[in-house]
Amino acid sequence: MNTGPRINDYIRASKVRLIDSEGEFLGIVSLEEAREEAARRGLDLVEVAADARPPVCKILDYGKLRFEERKKKALMKKKQKSLDTKELQFRLKIGDHDYQVKLRQAENFLRQGHRLRVVVRFKGREIGHQNMGVDLVNKILADLSALGKPEAVTKSEGRRMLVVVVPLAKKAGQQEKKPSSSPEKPAPPQVAPEKAGSEKPSPEVSSGGPSSEASPSADAPASKP
Repeated sequence: MNTGPRINDYIRASKVRLIDSEGEFLGIVSLEEAREEAARRGLDLVEVAADARPPVCKILDYGKLRFEERKKKALMKKKQKSLDTKELQFRLKIGDHDYQVKLRQAENFLRQGHRLRVVVRFKGREIGHQNMGVDLVNKILADLSALGKPEAVTKSEGRRMLVVVVPLAKKAGQQEKKPSSSPEKPAPPQVAPEKAGSEKPSPEVSSGGPSSEASPSADAPASKP
C-alpha cells in the first residue's frame, strides 16, 4: 500500500495551487495544465498539501525526494540507536578484576554515546549495608567522571541501588588523548658550534722538562779573548 503523497496521474483534484521546483507560486491552474508544465520540465507533479482547498502541488524530482526522505530516516534511526540505555550490574562485594572489566565496558558504552544504568545489587544480609552501596556507586561515578555524569540522584529500589549516567558532550575539536606506547626519549644536549678562526690554547710545557733554548755545555772550552 502506497502511503506517500499522490503524484502525477494519481492526483484527483480538478484544480491545484501550483509551485515550481524553485518554490515560486505559479497560481491556481487546472490539473491538466499542472501536469503539462511538470512534463515540460521533465519532473513530477507531487501533491504536497492534500487538505488545502484547492490542494497544493509542487513540481519536483520525486525520485530524489524519496531518496532524501530515506536518508533522513536512516539518520534519525542512527541517532535513536545511539540514545539506547545500557545496563551494568555490580555486586556489593565485587572483586577488583571483575570491577575493572565492568568499568571498561561502561567506558565503551559512554564513548559510543549510550546512556548507562549502573545497578548495585544486594544479596541476603547485604541489604543492611546501604552505606557500602553508596560508597561503591560514588567510586563508579568518580572513575567514569571523564566520560559521563549522573543524570539524577542515586535511587534505592528494593534490593538494588541505581543511577543513570549520561555521556558528556564533546567540545568542538576535542579529541581523547591516548597514552603513548613507548616513553619519549630525552633530547640530546645541544653543543654550541665553535667560532671560525678560534684556536685552542697550546698545552703548557712542564717546568721540569727541557728548555727550548740549549744552555752552553760545561765541558766546552772557553773562547780566548
